[in-house]
Amino acid sequence: MQAARRGKSERMSCIDAYRGIAALLVLLCHAAVTVGKDKYFGADPTHGLFQAGARGVDLFFVLSGFIITYVHWFDLGQPSQIGPYFVKRFIRLFPILWVVAIPFMVSSVLIKSEYMPTAWNQRAEVAVGSLLLLPTNCAPAPVVIWTLRHELLFYAVFALAIWRPRLGGGVFLLWGSLCAYHAASGFNSNFLSDFLLNPYNLEFLLGLGCGWIMRTTRVRFPAVLCLVGGMLFLAACVVYDPIPETKSWTMNPSNGWQVLQFGVSSALIVLGLAEIDVRRTLTPPRWLIFLGTASYSIYLIHFPIISVACKTLKAVDAHVAIAPLLAFLLAATTALAAGLMLHVYVEAPLLAFCRNLLLRRRKWVDLRTPAAERC
Repeated sequence: MQAARRGKSERMSCIDAYRGIAALLVLLCHAAVTVGKDKYFGADPTHGLFQAGARGVDLFFVLSGFIITYVHWFDLGQPSQIGPYFVKRFIRLFPILWVVAIPFMVSSVLIKSEYMPTAWNQRAEVAVGSLLLLPTNCAPAPVVIWTLRHELLFYAVFALAIWRPRLGGGVFLLWGSLCAYHAASGFNSNFLSDFLLNPYNLEFLLGLGCGWIMRTTRVRFPAVLCLVGGMLFLAACVVYDPIPETKSWTMNPSNGWQVLQFGVSSALIVLGLAEIDVRRTLTPPRWLIFLGTASYSIYLIHFPIISVACKTLKAVDAHVAIAPLLAFLLAATTALAAGLMLHVYVEAPLLAFCRNLLLRRRKWVDLRTPAAERC
């Protein structure tokens, strides 16, 4: 393995800000779509302006691949680091996920919501699949959890690279090839193959490539990369056409071209921003960095809060007319505020507690490393 050109304890403010923007895009998309449902206000008040906000998911996937590779670069070829690696991944994903998902599923059952099936065996499948991030044939609850299943899959494969870098590299190459083939021509499709070989998994590999580049060489013209990547991403948004709904909740495996458009542009942005962070040539506003720090909480909680907000606003609308645009603004603002509060009052203390309980007592964490990079 080549010597890394960068130290271990760097904090990437531009990357944090980028993560916050990605979370905000997804939130705005879901707010517009939910308000526009027939059972609420019947029309998207933004006229499709935030339709492509769902592609914030592509930003997240590429970013996740980059961060895991960049942060755990020094663990590659160190089998003793597999234990700490999995504990860190567990702490980062699961505790706050359970805080959000369990009340959501319980309340969905009590009010007989569409988000939980009526049959108890299917409810059990949804609960187990959602809480453990296991692939199932049922949609998770909340539905945004589907992305975390792909993230956990990437974490598992990356562990092979920590154990044996060459083996991990070979598996990544084979996995990427199969995902690309599945997108181009397809296997006999079922929920498991659509999950394991979904072209979205390629975006993690793009992020992995960005991490490898950042650790081994100097990136030239980072601002140009960001500009080109941003323009390509916006161009893809202009021509974006949402994938038609299918009988399966899993993402349509034929969306390879869409993943190529948003994945490659996202990778250019990540690579440029990471180099800018390393050179310390730009510092984003503190509020935007904070938005990025809270992005996971925002992502997890925004969908349930938007749903509750729309139900409340629709009830109020029966007595006092509410314009759809106002409903959109109120729902989006409420969801954002809820995400920020969840981060400050629940996620941050919970992360600190879990790190102290599971990492520091075992001396599995370098306390000199910034908290954002420990997990």
